[in-house]
Amino acid sequence: MRTCIPAVLLMLVAVFAAQEARADETTELNRVWANTLVVIPQEPDVYFYRAERNLDLAIEKLAPGKKYPAVVFLHGCSGLSLGSTQVTRMVHDMAAAGFVVFAPNSLDRPHPPYCDPKTLKSYIDFNKVGLRIAEAKMVRQRIAEFGWIDTQSIFLAGHSMGGMTTHNYTAADHFRGYVVLGYHCGPHTDRRLEGIKTPAGRPILSVLGDADEWFAGGPNRAVNCGQYMRAHPAGKSVVLKGAPHDISAHPDGMKLVVEFLRSNSVTSHQ
Repeated sequence: MRTCIPAVLLMLVAVFAAQEARADETTELNRVWANTLVVIPQEPDVYFYRAERNLDLAIEKLAPGKKYPAVVFLHGCSGLSLGSTQVTRMVHDMAAAGFVVFAPNSLDRPHPPYCDPKTLKSYIDFNKVGLRIAEAKMVRQRIAEFGWIDTQSIFLAGHSMGGMTTHNYTAADHFRGYVVLGYHCGPHTDRRLEGIKTPAGRPILSVLGDADEWFAGGPNRAVNCGQYMRAHPAGKSVVLKGAPHDISAHPDGMKLVVEFLRSNSVTSHQ
């Protein structure tokens, strides 16, 4: 004998499941925010997570009454540690150039790893990139509430998987400009992740090395973001000769990034 489940009951179950999923996502995003790395221009060599130090202590070192441009920086698939060049060079150089940098730590989410750096294998799909996009939106919304941040000069930048997330960021007018580091914007096993999705007309910079150990020998070895910038006349794609996946190892890598941020910032970066 078949048992019929009323449609109303099925609908209620679906509603409760959706509410629970949203609650879980909010909890995870709060955890990511609590462990977001913050670096200020006055102390580009001092890195702290929000959970470890009161943000007010950093604010006291900022120039009174000044509004600062900012960068939301998305780390690569292996995470963000204080020994990583994503911090010691990339984040450092952006902060030293006059930008407050906020780097959300995505690995505070309870999920499988995004990749295995030892074997150069990634486990990235459309849904995982969606998680990173949600983190970028969350940090952007939170820092816009700080009176010392110029909301017209907030940039989104990312390295590797963070770069993939950056060029797939679709929300209009959230960021002043976009920086894609160590990624090609090209074909992926999930074709929904191919191409540049950032708002048309917004400035975007991509920097990739032609000796990138993740991509130089693969099917995307001749692909770069410049091939997807038709709707971005202000866009610039640079392929650095001899540069590895970590473009900050090249002498011109971070110079290009700093120049882009400064030239497109509305506020003073000094």
